[in-house]
Amino acid sequence: MIELIVEEKLFSVNETASLLGINESRLINLLHKIERTGYFFKRSDSGLLVLTEEDLMMILCFT
Repeated sequence: MIELIVEEKLFSVNETASLLGINESRLINLLHKIERTGYFFKRSDSGLLVLTEEDLMMILCFT
């Protein structure tokens, strides 16, 4: 049996803001707004936000 392992690409707040063409403070405000709807973002072991491609799609829905 062949096992397929797919690693999920994770983005920092800085990378995400750059990809979306917005500044970091605007992105953080959007993230707080989205979290108030019940959606939560992953955090690294050190507590930093790490965003997935799925998260990027969610953010785009709110912009």
